[in-house]
Parts: sequence; C-alpha cells; structure tokens
Amino acid sequence: MGPDILSPGRGPRGPSSKPRNWWVFHIDGKKWLSDPLAKGDTDSWPCNDKTRRNDWGLIYASKPVSAVVGVLAATSHTVSYEDAGQPFLCDVKCRAVFRTPLTLDEMKKDTELGQEPLVQQEFQDGFGPPRIEDAILNRLAEKIPELSRLLTRSK
Repeated sequence: MGPDILSPGRGPRGPSSKPRNWWVFHIDGKKWLSDPLAKGDTDSWPCNDKTRRNDWGLIYASKPVSAVVGVLAATSHTVSYEDAGQPFLCDVKCRAVFRTPLTLDEMKKDTELGQEPLVQQEFQDGFGPPRIEDAILNRLAEKIPELSRLLTRSK
C-alpha cells in the first residue's frame, strides 16, 4: 500500500479549516446510466443528517452499475425534508466523474477493501448514507486516479 494521502483522523480541509467529512451519496444505477452527472452539475441529494457544507462524498451507483462513479461536494448543510420521501437533503455540486468507475466486484476482490463493512454491505447503512473512514478513502484513491488528485489538491 502506498503512502497515505490523508493522515489518519484528518480529512482534507474546507475553507472553514475544520476537517472535511466524506460520505456516500447513492444514486440508482439505472438513473445513472440514463442521466449521469457531469462535473459542475448541481442538485439536491439525500444525505446523512450530519452532512455539512464543504463535506464531500463518493457517488455510489447501485445495480446494474454497482460502482463508485464520482465525487460530490455539499454546498449546503443538511435540511430535514420528510415530504420529499427522504429524511434529509443537501445541495451538492459534482466535483468529478470517474473515467473508469471502480466496481463493487473489484473492491470485493481487493484484500483490504474486501474486508471493509462498507464494501461488504454494498455501501448501504441502516442509519442513512454512511461516513467514509480515511483508511478506506486512501485505499480507494490508490485505485481511482481522479480521487487521488482531488485528495492531494485539497490538502
């Protein structure tokens, strides 16, 4: 394994100088295939209730894609939005779309990633979109060049 892009316990820092959290943002794989995001696109997405402005997240497209496909940045704090069918939403901006998405099968075959509960649970969590730990993010960055560049640039 290569050197850590992120130091343990520290994410890339946002303008407020507080450590930035990384989350999983989900999209239905069929929707991703029919209408994928492009860098710079903005929208409101379901998010974890602890997501804050300047947090970032990986976009995970479910079946039939089953892959990490890009990166979003939260441009607002979380808002409770029960009537939209999701408990929490935040505004996001697409920071990157990966040329070659990293598939769930590839992650499961990796000796380190395959052991991670996040990968074993197919990026699902019973308590809303999960936070991504630095060690997992570093390992993913070793396999996704665009993610590695974003992490290095935002230090």
